[in-house]
Amino acid sequence: MEPLPSFGPWRAVEKLGEGGVCVVWHVRNEEDGSEGAIKVLSDATADNVERFVREAQMLMEIDHPNILGVRSVAADARPPWYLMELLRGVDLDALRAKGPVSPWHAASLIAQVADGLALVHGLGIRHRDIKPANIVIDARGIPKLIDFGIARRVQDTHQTTDGMVVGTAAYLAPEVWEADDPHAVQDTEASDVYALGQTLCELLIGRPIYERSGGNTALGKILRDKLEREALDPRDWNPEVPEALAAVVRDATRREPGERIATAEALRLRLEGWDVPPPRPVPTGPPTAPIRRPSAAGAMAWRAGAGLIAIALLFLGTLGGLIALWQGRPRPPGPADPRAVGAALIAQAGALRPCASGRPATVTATWVVSGGRTWHSRADSTTADAATTTCVLRALDGLTWPRGTLAVTAPIELR
Repeated sequence: MEPLPSFGPWRAVEKLGEGGVCVVWHVRNEEDGSEGAIKVLSDATADNVERFVREAQMLMEIDHPNILGVRSVAADARPPWYLMELLRGVDLDALRAKGPVSPWHAASLIAQVADGLALVHGLGIRHRDIKPANIVIDARGIPKLIDFGIARRVQDTHQTTDGMVVGTAAYLAPEVWEADDPHAVQDTEASDVYALGQTLCELLIGRPIYERSGGNTALGKILRDKLEREALDPRDWNPEVPEALAAVVRDATRREPGERIATAEALRLRLEGWDVPPPRPVPTGPPTAPIRRPSAAGAMAWRAGAGLIAIALLFLGTLGGLIALWQGRPRPPGPADPRAVGAALIAQAGALRPCASGRPATVTATWVVSGGRTWHSRADSTTADAATTTCVLRALDGLTWPRGTLAVTAPIELR
């Protein structure tokens, strides 16, 4: 057996994956014990080195919770490598394979990715290969966009021959197929938006829209369908998708780029507001009694037992807590009643029972109650594995809440 490689103070622990030109290692720092992942270029031709270093340098400029974080790059090493955060979780390809994802969970996941993509686009970078396999949900439930291997800055000179299509055929925007210079088309934000909209559509229907095998025959079918279909509509495959969310998918995947949602930021706003009712009119009569706020001495808390589940709720605040937690999004009218939200969680605690594996564990979940649904859920735990935290998040996603807005943190004890 060959010895595991070292990269400066970083010692390889195990191989996480291997592609055509790169290998990814789980590494540990021998000086301080910290962990990370290192991506190494295994096919170090001149073009590959240039592309690899450019990818690392681009990622180092991006600081966003929904984009894979890169800490450093050894551009002069032979072969070159870069250090990134250790990402363990499940990609959207695997999540989709389990069947249709609930509308609220799917919209929340893609809205978060769109938020990160908006920052990427603001730096003049286009990803050009957005698809379910390139979005990974980490152990805390946070989706992260990965694999910037063919991304490029719009001001860079072309790295491949004009007329050559790059990316995954099944997720290319229709205009890419018939453009004389596909690079110029893929330099637009709308091209990435289309791929993200198609990813959302596939989450909602629980299957890929286009087959991945079949050679030129399958490629021809994809081409014809992309150019003939006016937009992707998830209700064509899954009639249970709410019409309001299906409309967002259609607008993100319009065949004509001029009719499509043009930017990732615009897509995020649409996704975060698809299930939010319009604001209620402001009353013109005499003022009512003020809403009683949580005491300043401390946050409200509930404790409840439900078989194997024990839940302790700590409300971070009403609308003010939401602003601190998620930068003011989403924005439905009025705060939810903390007592009503607590009662709703206690009444539905049995939904968390399947997540108990028989070993004591605590999962601290944070989410936003909005429009009667769960939004922006995430979880963290030092005693539960990724499967358990994912189970908790999926269970929370299926719960119903009182109308209004409230940010919640709940340490959930599983026995």
